[in-house]
Amino acid sequence: MIWDSDLEGPHYEIAADESSSLCVRAGPGTGKTFALMRRITRLLETGIPPEKILAISFTRTAAKDLKFKIQELGVPGYDDVEARTLHSLAFTILNDDIVFDTISRKARPMMDYEIRRLIEDLKDEHGGVKKVKKLLKAFEADWATLQNLNPGWPKDEHQMKFKTDLDRWLKIHECMLIGEVIPLTYHYLKFNPSSKYISFYEHVLVDEYQDLNRADQELILTLAQNKNIVVIGDENQSIYSFRYAHPEGILNFKDNRPDTIQKKLNVCKRCPKIVLKIANSLIANNRDVNIELNAYSSNVDGDVMLVYNESSEQEINNICLFVQKYIEKNSMVNPGEILILTPRSKIGNSIRDHLNHLQITAQSFFNEDCLKNQSAQIGFCLLTLMVNPDDKVSLRTWLSFDSSSYNYKQYQKILNGSIKKQIDIFTYFEGIIEGKFERPSRCKNIIKRYIEYKQKLNLLQNKDGKELIDALWSNDDLDCSEIRRYAESALMISNEPGKILNELRQLITQPEIPDENDGIVRIMSFHKSKGLTAKCVIISCLVEGLMPSSPNDELTAIGQLNEKYEQRRLFYVALTRTTETLLLSTFATMDKSDAYSMGARVNTTTGQRVTLLSSTFLSDLGDLTGIQEFKGREFTELMKK
Repeated sequence: MIWDSDLEGPHYEIAADESSSLCVRAGPGTGKTFALMRRITRLLETGIPPEKILAISFTRTAAKDLKFKIQELGVPGYDDVEARTLHSLAFTILNDDIVFDTISRKARPMMDYEIRRLIEDLKDEHGGVKKVKKLLKAFEADWATLQNLNPGWPKDEHQMKFKTDLDRWLKIHECMLIGEVIPLTYHYLKFNPSSKYISFYEHVLVDEYQDLNRADQELILTLAQNKNIVVIGDENQSIYSFRYAHPEGILNFKDNRPDTIQKKLNVCKRCPKIVLKIANSLIANNRDVNIELNAYSSNVDGDVMLVYNESSEQEINNICLFVQKYIEKNSMVNPGEILILTPRSKIGNSIRDHLNHLQITAQSFFNEDCLKNQSAQIGFCLLTLMVNPDDKVSLRTWLSFDSSSYNYKQYQKILNGSIKKQIDIFTYFEGIIEGKFERPSRCKNIIKRYIEYKQKLNLLQNKDGKELIDALWSNDDLDCSEIRRYAESALMISNEPGKILNELRQLITQPEIPDENDGIVRIMSFHKSKGLTAKCVIISCLVEGLMPSSPNDELTAIGQLNEKYEQRRLFYVALTRTTETLLLSTFATMDKSDAYSMGARVNTTTGQRVTLLSSTFLSDLGDLTGIQEFKGREFTELMKK
C-alpha cells in the first residue's frame, strides 16, 4: 500500500511529520492508532528496517492489537516490527544482558497473595504489618518516580534498613516485585550506555503515554536517546495513579524533548453525538481540560438510557433482561459487541452467571479475584512447585497456609538454620527429616507442613491437562471456580504443567480481552475497558462509594480532589467506549454486608438492608435532554414486552 492513500488532515500530518520528536494528544475514538499505523507504513515504505521500529503499548491486549493492525498493513517487513508492552521488553533486556545474574536476582515476579508472606516476615523488625505495608508502598513509589536516584535516598535510617531487609528477603527467595522490572531496566541502561538496546531502535512509537509513570517514561526516553520518538496520549484518560502515572506525563512531554512538535486529534469518529455531549460535560468538571471532543459529521445520534433501580438485585436482573432484549431485537449483532462495565467484581460476576443461565455466553475479566481464596492459592502454589521444585516463594507460601500468623516465627528459625549451614532451605528441611540436622525447637508444625507438601507433589506426579487441573482445583469447590476457568483456558495452549503455569500467570497478571468477534458478552472493570469499543455499552453501579469510590481519608484535601478528578476520568473512559447504545444504571438499596465490603457510601440502615446515594457524577453529565430515564420497575416491564 502507499502510506498516504486517502489520508488527509491531522492524520496525514502525524504520519508525514519527519521531526525527531512528536507528541500527539488524542481523545478517544479520534483515530490515533490509524495515524500511528500509517506512520509505520511510511517508515517501512521509505526503507527503515522493520526490526528498528519499536511500537510500545500499555497492555498485552493493546500490544496484540497493535501487532494485528501492523500485519494488516501488508507492507513487506511488517511482521518484523517490534510491537509489545514495556514490561515485556524490559524482561527481555534484563534476561538478554544477564542483568538478573549480575544483581543476584531472579526474574520471578511475586503474586499479590505471596507478597503478604513477605510483609509478615518483615513485620517484627519494622513496626508491624501496617507499617511494613506503608514502607513497601513508599519503596514502590520511590522506584516508580525514580526518587531513589536523588542524593540522600532513602530519606531516613528506618527506610534504609527496610530497603536492606527487603533486598535481602527478595534475594534469599530468588524473586522480585513486579514494580521493580522497569526501574531495574532503566538503572541498568543508565549505567551501561554500551548496551545494544540504547542504540538499536531508530524509531520508538508509544501509545497511551499518559498511563506511564516516571520510570516508564525515562526508560522510553533512554531507548529513544538521539533517535526518533512519537508519543500519543490523552490527559483526560489518565487513570493509573495507583501505579504513579499522572496527566502531566503527556502534558509536559516537551520538557523532556525540547525539540518536540505537538499535534492534537479531537474529532471523534466512534461515539454517538449524545454521548460526546455528556462526556464533554462530565470531563469539563476537571481542572485544566484541554481537549474537547467534537463529533464527526457521520456519527449517529445514539441511544442513551438511565435506569434508577430500587435495589442491586433489580439492577442485575434489568441489565440481563436488557442484554437479552438487545440481542433479540438486533439479530445481526454479535454478543461480543456488548460490553458491561462495573467497578465491583461481585456485581460483574453475578451478571455473568445470570446471563449464562439465560443461555447468553458471558465472561468476566476480574482476574485479580481468581486467587482471592486460599483453596485457589493452594492449587497455584502446588502447580508452581511441581514445575519449579526450587521455587522458594511458593514454599514459603505453602508453609503458611494453616496458620493465622503465617508460621512466620517457625519459618524464621528454619530459614536462619539454612543460612547458618550455607545450604538452601529445601536441603535443610530434608536434612531435618532424615535426622542429619537437629530439629529446631517449636518447629513441629512447619516441618509437618513440609512433609505434607512432599506428599502432595508425589500425588501430582505424571498428571497433566484436565486431570492435573481437577487435582489442583476441585470442580466442587466454589472458591476455585474462577481459577479453574482460567486454567481451562490455559489448556487451549498446552496440557503440559509448565506451559499451563506460564499461561496462567499471563492470564492472571496480563489478561487478553476477547474482541467483539468472539461472540462473548464481555464484563470487566472500567480500567480494563481502556482501548476497547462496543456497539452497546452498559455501565452499572453508578453509586456513591463505588463510582466514584470513597475518598482516601489519609490523603490531604488536594490529594482527595485529585483522586476525584481521576475517578471522573475513569467514568469518561467508560462512557466513550460505545459506538451506538449506552445504558447507565444505578440502584438505591442493597445488602448491608455487601455494601460495606464493596465500600458503598451508606445513607441509612434498616435491618440487613441499606439505602445508598446515586453517583454525583450523574449530575456532571449536564443537560440530559435526549436521554431516556426509567425507574427500575418500569424498565423491567419494558424489557419483558
